Amino acid sequence: MLRLSLFALSLLCVYLAALDFREQYRFADLISVGREADINPKIPNKRLRPQVKYALEIPAAGICRTDILKAGAAVLIRDLDRQNPDQDYESWAAAISVAEGFFLHALSCMPADGNIWLRLAIVRQQIAEEPVETARLLSLSQHYAPSEAGVLRIRMQFWNTLSERSLQLALPAIKADIRTLCSDRTLLIRRLISPPATAVQLALPSDQHIQTGKWC
Repeated sequence: MLRLSLFALSLLCVYLAALDFREQYRFADLISVGREADINPKIPNKRLRPQVKYALEIPAAGICRTDILKAGAAVLIRDLDRQNPDQDYESWAAAISVAEGFFLHALSCMPADGNIWLRLAIVRQQIAEEPVETARLLSLSQHYAPSEAGVLRIRMQFWNTLSERSLQLALPAIKADIRTLCSDRTLLIRRLISPPATAVQLALPSDQHIQTGKWC
C-alpha cells in the first residue's frame, strides 16, 4: 500500500511538473513582454498588442501562476493606457471590460496582492469614479502593499486623480501613504511623482506640507 501511495504521488508530481512546463512554454513571450511593459511606457505596439490575446486566455484557463498573472496585468494595463474613448469608444469599452474581468480573476488567485487591488481601482475609475468603492479598493491596496516602491509610486499618482469625496473616504490610507512617502527610504519615489493636486489639498486641510503644494 505504501509503495502504491508513493507511486501515485510520483505520478502527481510528474503531472504537475509537466503542466507547469506547458504553461511556461505557452506564456513565455507574454512573461517577457509583460516585464518590459511594466517598466517601459513606450513599448512598441507591435510587441504589446499580440500578447493581449494571451493575457485574455489566463482567466478562461483558470491559471493562477503569479508570474503569468503579473505579466498579463502589465500588458493589459499598458494596452488600456493607449485606448482613447473619444477616437474608438467600442475598443476602449472592450479593453475596460477585459481588464476588469482579468483583475477580478487575479484577485481570486492573489487576494493579498496590493498591486492588483490598485489596478482594479484604476480600471473602475475609468468607468465611473464611485467614492465608496474607490476608497475601499485603495485602502485594501495600501493594507496589502504599504511600502512596495512600484505600487506606492502608482498609488500616489492615482491619489492625485481622485475627487475630494473619494480622498476623504480613504483618509487613513492616504495618510499612511504620505507617512511612508516621507520616510528617508523613499526619497527616489518622491522625485518621480507630481505635487499634491488641489483635491488632495482640500481633503487634507490640516497638513501644512500639503497646503504648500508638497507631499513632505
